[in-house]
This record gives sequence, structure tokens and C-alpha cells, in this order.
Amino acid sequence: MRNITAENPESVKNPGNSAVKHHSTNPIMADPTEKHPLNLPGPFYNDTSCVDCDLCREMAPTVFRRDDERGFSYVWHQPGTPEETALAEDAVSLCPTESIGRDGQPESRQVIPGQGTTTR
Repeated sequence: MRNITAENPESVKNPGNSAVKHHSTNPIMADPTEKHPLNLPGPFYNDTSCVDCDLCREMAPTVFRRDDERGFSYVWHQPGTPEETALAEDAVSLCPTESIGRDGQPESRQVIPGQGTTTR
């Protein structure tokens, strides 16, 4: 996994795109009008501002894959378990370019000692 810092996401560039936009008015929100065409339909998606940092694929490898042709990550499998959902939500929260979105409301999660994270 690469080391990623998000100190100044506005300065991040993607060779296939112009400057990556920073959504300062709505934190952690990808642009639903710019969804990657390979995203599997469902609540989670990557938009085209992705800089191919590999963070989402490292965090949730069952949900995200790389489009080698375009150099973007995309959602190839919508989460089907509470664990996959939790990992995908973490990827949404930690994406340095805010390129991962989720349509609808995030599910609430709680940590139960000895049982991990559960989704309600």
C-alpha cells in the first residue's frame, strides 16, 4: 500500500484528468454525475476524480477494483455483508480525494467488544 497524505487534496493531480476537485462544501462526497462507468449499480461508487492511490482497494478489496485502462478504482462488487459495508464506509471516509460516494444514508455502526463492527 502506498503512503498517502491528504494535507492538500486540491493539489493532487491525475494524469488522465485535470486537477482533482476538492468538495469543500460537503465533506466526503463524490460527484454522482461523474460516476466511473464500470461501477456496479448500487449505493457505493467511485467518481472520475480518483487518482488511483490504491487506498480503497487495500481497505476493501472485495468491493473495489482497478480499471487498468483508465487508471481509476471502481466498485466491482456492492457490499453484501456488514463487514464489507463497514470497510467500504471506511474507504469513503478516508479517500484523500473524496472520490468515493454512497447514495442514501450511511448505515450506523457500532463496535461490540469481541465481535467487531456491526451495521444496523
